[in-house]
Amino acid sequence: MSGLLCSVVVPTFGRPASLQRALSSLAGQSADHRSYETIVVVDGPDRESCRLLERWESEGRLANLSHHVIDRSGPAAARNFGCDRARSPVVVFLDDDMEADARLVAAHQAHHRSGRRIAVLGDCPIALGERPPMYRLRAWAWWEQKLHDRCEGSSLPRYTDFCTGNVSLRVEDFREVGGFDPDFRGYGLEDYELGWRLLDAGVGFVADRSARADHHHNPSLWTTLVRHRAEGRAEVLLGSKHPILRPGLRLMSLPRGGSAWTYKLAFGAPAAGDVLAAAAMARLDAFEKLSKRRRWAQLYEDVRAYWFWRGVASALGSLEELFRFQAAAPPPPTVKVDL
Repeated sequence: MSGLLCSVVVPTFGRPASLQRALSSLAGQSADHRSYETIVVVDGPDRESCRLLERWESEGRLANLSHHVIDRSGPAAARNFGCDRARSPVVVFLDDDMEADARLVAAHQAHHRSGRRIAVLGDCPIALGERPPMYRLRAWAWWEQKLHDRCEGSSLPRYTDFCTGNVSLRVEDFREVGGFDPDFRGYGLEDYELGWRLLDAGVGFVADRSARADHHHNPSLWTTLVRHRAEGRAEVLLGSKHPILRPGLRLMSLPRGGSAWTYKLAFGAPAAGDVLAAAAMARLDAFEKLSKRRRWAQLYEDVRAYWFWRGVASALGSLEELFRFQAAAPPPPTVKVDL
């Protein structure tokens, strides 16, 4: 064996400034630098990131650093590629927009010394910066609640607890379940899908907030909304691959009342819906400047929903197909409680 305790796999594409920050944080780890390697997978042609990585390798600032360039395949395939080249028994997946705390690698290593079949869910709070806009504050609040809930220990682990921004597991367990599904090429849910297969295979989840990496998650409002479209497509793919998960998916419940326009336009008149959603973005900016928070929140949720349903519609094609998809879902499992 190589003597390495873990391999940190970082997929990247088109974000050299973020990658520079991530590499600097990995170079500042408290763990013995000889105990871990860093494998960066460049997902597609990206000359600037490659030049940055070549400079890091020539300067030797981060021990055991290597990088590989693959054809554009998506983050799931990029992580699989990196894990295939791991020389250690444990893989740590870290996104390129993460800034690792100095204790992150050591914390992951400590959990895996026992050799247990576990995935360690590291903390990745959003770094807000100064005067963040409301949509970023909303994402931060949602994520903080999620990080808190999965550390409570009062409920069984859920596949939605597994997030690839900062997570580790044994390479053996990763390969046994088949790694990430490369069919998830766009944004979202490739981690949830793997989380489901890991739990189904008997791999336990352990959340550790001391294995921390700050998430420099600063997309524009437009990028944020477009990602909801990608999530809509990804939900269809997830539900198609694992019908047992359909009852818990967002696409199983259509919006009602004043929000019904979101799915009706997405399926029936997407061109008009896109124009309406674009106009709504300008109103969001006005509501925020006027501190009309309640009106902002309702409109924001509707626009988010519209783009989500646009993604569902692009994957399924029609409302009739959506209804068939919903009808084919198995009933939720019955849980018996011994009082």
